[in-house]
Amino acid sequence: RSEVTLFFQSMYCSIDLIQEVCSAQHLMFIATVSLQPPHTALDGVTAQQLRHKIQQQYNDDESAMLVLRIWRGSARWWNFNRTSYSNADVASLAIKEVSGYIAASLILDAVSSEVIVPQLLYFSHANIPASRQHPDLMSPWAIFSFHGELSHYFHQQHHQRKKYHDQGTFAKQMVKVRHEFGFNEPHPRHGRVSVDRALPYALKILDEVVLPIHYHLFHRHYNLVNQDDLSPLIKTLSNKHGQAHDYHSMIQDCKEVAQRLIILNITPINGSSASSRSSQELDCQLRDIDDDKRLLWQKNIFQQCIQQLELEYREVRLPPSHLPPVLCHCDLQPQNLIFWTEEPPWSASESTSLDIPNVACILDWEEASWADPRFELILLCRKVCANMEQATSVWIYYVNRVAAWASAHGIGSMDVGRIEPWLKLEAVHSLAILLLQTQNLSGRGAQWEDKANLLSKMDREFSRLTTLGWEFCKPLQEH
Repeated sequence: RSEVTLFFQSMYCSIDLIQEVCSAQHLMFIATVSLQPPHTALDGVTAQQLRHKIQQQYNDDESAMLVLRIWRGSARWWNFNRTSYSNADVASLAIKEVSGYIAASLILDAVSSEVIVPQLLYFSHANIPASRQHPDLMSPWAIFSFHGELSHYFHQQHHQRKKYHDQGTFAKQMVKVRHEFGFNEPHPRHGRVSVDRALPYALKILDEVVLPIHYHLFHRHYNLVNQDDLSPLIKTLSNKHGQAHDYHSMIQDCKEVAQRLIILNITPINGSSASSRSSQELDCQLRDIDDDKRLLWQKNIFQQCIQQLELEYREVRLPPSHLPPVLCHCDLQPQNLIFWTEEPPWSASESTSLDIPNVACILDWEEASWADPRFELILLCRKVCANMEQATSVWIYYVNRVAAWASAHGIGSMDVGRIEPWLKLEAVHSLAILLLQTQNLSGRGAQWEDKANLLSKMDREFSRLTTLGWEFCKPLQEH
């Protein structure tokens, strides 16, 4: 934090007020700043450019509100929520997230969308590749434009119609327990859209966020638009092999998790060397896991699930879908969006249960990736939809829109395929996360969640897979 303060001081920028904002994995602050006349010439082009960008964010009181983000962990859906606090891993996530912000901004500008993303004003590691991080380097941090209720975006509007910040009203109406598709009982999940709003919300997100981004990247893939500056960003957002995340690469990632679980059965749980621990301690730890019949069964069935995914991969691969990879956000829930309404929230008429506000801004691109577009689609279904009927409706809606786009542009078949293979892949991915947590391989600590709760969650995932036709996944207590 001292380095951040010195950075602002070097630009003759005073921090008038700073407030910490709750963030699950990182540090985040909203800072009100004002620029002072420089006593000497600014050092470098970067400082001059940043002063200019800050001035562009000014409100009427000649101050600007900015967002300061300091990355602290590296957990992502793509790495099975495994947390590392090494500078290289944290920087890797930060660089990917920043790349997501920049890519999304370029795309949304290109399609003249009313939806925006916060502007990146400064990134501490902009010229330091993640592969060259050093343990002595500080955590990566960045400055973004602010788009809350008191921001320049809502305060000094240049839109065709007045936009009012919804003041978090929609996000506050989310529920903590509701039915999830694939589950027979109400399921505790933090921050879910209510059942009656889930489908209209998901379709609105498709129309206002997902499809405009995908359409533009389809145009780009088929050389229907001029080339842009996305290529270096695409490389950063691709997987560790420099390729787009796809169905097959996710299977391979799950296989790596399975291999880690096999190794675990013959090595110490916490990674300590065998020579540093007594044989009695090792036997006790291993017996605690290996003698647990339920967990052993779940590990074995997880292995079979991966084998079954590989057998069924043919359905996803053939015939060729001609679906090009796209930029995916992968967490388009209300808490990661800013909304606007046409009437002030304090004076709006009574809304119905199905009213969904308009999307103003997309936040939190830490899951940003260059991937098969169906990853965005399946995660929208899983995180938003309340039942299988809603998920299927979302899937079919996307199928029809993509088919219409392909027909209008003379493109051959862009077959999205069925939802079921992707539901299975996502369920196996969830099992991988849960199994890693039972073995304390996720980096979150042994007390992140008790084993009984984790085992119950895995049983629910196996029940989902059983419903999707994998009878071998029927939970152990049902046999």
